[in-house]
Amino acid sequence: MDNRFQAAQEISKVYHALNDRDSLQSYFLQSLTTLISTSSAALYLAGNEDNLWLELNDGFPDDVLPRLKVISESIQISGKPFLHKDLLGVPLIAGSTCFGAAIIQKSHQLAISDEDRDVIKSLGMEFASAIKGIRLLEENVRMERLAAIGQTSSMVVHELKNILQLARLSEEMLNMGVRDNNTKFIEMGTKKIRHALKEMDGFIWEMLSLARDQKLEAEPFPIKDLFVELADDLQTKTKACSAILKWEVPENFQDVYADRKALFRVLLNLVKNAYEAKRGDAITVLLKVEFVDSIYYRIVIQDDGEGMTEQTRARLFQAFHTTKGERGTGLGLMVVQRTIALHQGRIDIETELGKGTRFLITLPLNPLSDLLSRIHDKTRGGNLAG
Repeated sequence: MDNRFQAAQEISKVYHALNDRDSLQSYFLQSLTTLISTSSAALYLAGNEDNLWLELNDGFPDDVLPRLKVISESIQISGKPFLHKDLLGVPLIAGSTCFGAAIIQKSHQLAISDEDRDVIKSLGMEFASAIKGIRLLEENVRMERLAAIGQTSSMVVHELKNILQLARLSEEMLNMGVRDNNTKFIEMGTKKIRHALKEMDGFIWEMLSLARDQKLEAEPFPIKDLFVELADDLQTKTKACSAILKWEVPENFQDVYADRKALFRVLLNLVKNAYEAKRGDAITVLLKVEFVDSIYYRIVIQDDGEGMTEQTRARLFQAFHTTKGERGTGLGLMVVQRTIALHQGRIDIETELGKGTRFLITLPLNPLSDLLSRIHDKTRGGNLAG
């Protein structure tokens, strides 16, 4: 057996191992040059409507390219090789589809041998099979992206409708208050408008945090203030869900250093999720904070709801996964996980069916200080590997 056929078999394995289209195409022409001793090589590929275009050209002068395209079109239509003196073109066929043609010219005007033709035909078939696999992969990725866009659009509309409904209710209250000169309605309407604007601001922040690298705007603040703000914002939902929201903060608990808006959205998402997990007509959710050590503290969100299965727990932070049907978006917990990671923290889950769930968020009292401290320790120990 010609050693080139053995080499071609090994090269074909590389074709199928490459997942990048450009790398595959470049390597294909390179392997032709190596095994056939070509002076020039060109690759013509076809689209969905069988229209050919020049994908790569290595050595052919521009004035012969129109002729090469005509030859390639003839190869594609007939599915048969083209041979004329030192010029050889082969179809790139995988299954019943011709993906284009490869054309080579031998060095020093040497004649094309039967072995040359068999080698390039073999390589062409393997290349066509590999390019077919890459195109299927690209199509799957494209469809997944379109599906993700559709899901994201649906989620955005869902959230905006909720916020718009709150804004309309606020408008009605304001109109009634002005019409009837009712100060209570005016105050309620104004408060709900502020709440709607806050919801819109938080939702936009979450979308931006998923779409780009989000930078923390950290500041010191009492964690108790965050719990009070959360309880106040959730008054209406707490009542509607027949929920009881409690919170505990040790006396004189020191200020934490974090992005207040980001941490607020984390707690808001987790408490809202807890409200949906009730077993009967009511649910109790407890928020508490505790020191872990001199560097870390922990926020606990605990409920006495229905708990989670192992399958639900495993998929909890997966994009678009939700157990709420049309009421859920599947992105809230992604924001939670991302925000905690940005704070150099971690989140753990303890859950049991029929007994409830605990989210344990461990965070540094000062993320920047903790990061610098760990870098210093590793530098001092001669190890920056992490």
